[in-house]
Amino acid sequence: MKKLQILVLSNTDQCCDPRVNRQLRILRNDFDVVSCGTTKIKMDGIRSVAGCRTSISRWQKLSRIPLLLAGRYEEYYWTHPVTTNALQSLATLSPDVIVANDIEMLPLALRLASSRPVVVDMHEFAPRQFEEKWKFRFLYQRYLDHLCFTYLPKAAAMITISDTFAQFFKQQYGVSADVILNAPDYEDDIQPSETERNRIRIVHHGIFSASRRPELMLEVMKHLDSRFELSLFFAGSTQPSGRFVRQAATIPTVHICSPLPMRAIARSVNEFDVGMCFLPPTNFNLQHSLPNKFFEYIQARLALAIGPTPDMKRIVDEHHLGVIAHDFKPESLAKQLNT
Repeated sequence: MKKLQILVLSNTDQCCDPRVNRQLRILRNDFDVVSCGTTKIKMDGIRSVAGCRTSISRWQKLSRIPLLLAGRYEEYYWTHPVTTNALQSLATLSPDVIVANDIEMLPLALRLASSRPVVVDMHEFAPRQFEEKWKFRFLYQRYLDHLCFTYLPKAAAMITISDTFAQFFKQQYGVSADVILNAPDYEDDIQPSETERNRIRIVHHGIFSASRRPELMLEVMKHLDSRFELSLFFAGSTQPSGRFVRQAATIPTVHICSPLPMRAIARSVNEFDVGMCFLPPTNFNLQHSLPNKFFEYIQARLALAIGPTPDMKRIVDEHHLGVIAHDFKPESLAKQLNT
């Protein structure tokens, strides 16, 4: 019997986008899968197209801003080089189902699908993703809200990363979403490593983003006693700024390390004692964050050290997984760890 063909669309590098990469690995077992992202990927059982790859000059970006300011959102979307390139690259495909990752892939997926079903994975709440930045609020927030309002009801199904985000989508756009957590593969043969009495090793891995206030982790270390050390692993495409590197160099117990292979994170960090996930609520999505790293620390059998982010706090409390700061002040998390 011929397998159904599924097209997985994302405007990301699907080699290192954890959620999209998991989609590909799971779907290839039962379907004929075509991936379309910013680069071609090498994965057994997957046909890959770099349809969302494009290079836009600064002048091109600036020349398109008037469309956003004038509220000509449909024109902005359908004339965007990513959209036009993807339409051209995928013109000969007739997939049975399309999975669109994030709102900016959904209109494209619906046009490619014609009357065939489209499933949209709204990883987080796109219209408020970078709301702390004036440029995002001024140029892109209403545009993304327009895309959500116009196109989310047209998808055959929607998924997102948490019950909290599902509730917000229902309230804001009247659409229902199923929840698939950002959980990695289950590691059934990992045991917690033994903690040394006078050496407690903390690990953090993830993207380097100013929105996440990574400098707060350095401040935490200044308030911890001499038993603690922190190893930082930042994703390859998001290396720390020079300023951050200089700040970290002033703290002897902080080490910036080479990036870890995405599929090997849980096993690689198993040698540590504590996984730090301290994400201050600088925007709506971080306020309600439930990220990949949180579940990777759990799979690595580490204790967790987190701020009072509600969805993470609920799971840590329910399963007694670690310590929770009372607020997002570095000294608050340090106080919990010191005890």
